[in-house]
Amino acid sequence: MPSHHPRGFTLVEAVITMGVFILVVSAAFTFLLQTYRAQSFSFDQTTATDEAKHGMNIMVRELREANLGDDGAYAIASASAQSITFYSDTDTDASREKITYTVVGSDLTRTLIEVSGGQQPQYDQADAVSEVLSHYVTGTNIFTYYNGDYPLDMTNNPLGDPVDVNAVRLVHITLGVDPSATQAPQVLTIESDVQLRNFKDNLSN
Repeated sequence: MPSHHPRGFTLVEAVITMGVFILVVSAAFTFLLQTYRAQSFSFDQTTATDEAKHGMNIMVRELREANLGDDGAYAIASASAQSITFYSDTDTDASREKITYTVVGSDLTRTLIEVSGGQQPQYDQADAVSEVLSHYVTGTNIFTYYNGDYPLDMTNNPLGDPVDVNAVRLVHITLGVDPSATQAPQVLTIESDVQLRNFKDNLSN
């Protein structure tokens, strides 16, 4: 009887098998990559959201207690749509720190200067310490300002630029964050009104 030996793969079969294998591996890799990107974006979005909320809480708390500086300076030193500098006792040590919130690129930063000078209080820029409150910040109008006649007076509110810092009684903060520069905009926006507690002519009823 003639012997029968197992037939090996032909070249065509080998090529087809290899092609199918490559397709399966490519599909699996693409799926894993997309899953990773989705999870990474979700993580970045969650982190950015938590960071923005934490940053907003800090700003509201510190701005609410704005008061005269230890050197006698007015409570709000400067104010614009993307920056505000003011004085507030952030650590309950009976001395007021000089604080600046400002947008640098896509970061919202907080810069703090402790008072120094003893009998002649001063705020030395060399003592400034900065930190990022929130990343991925979008938009240009972070801070909007209102006087003590708001909301009855809508003609003179919000305050125009340049802002009269002596007239500010309420600060509206709009903080938008978008952690993805490559995907469709998914901006999370957090807003809050901050009434300056230490000014007695605060807002009309």
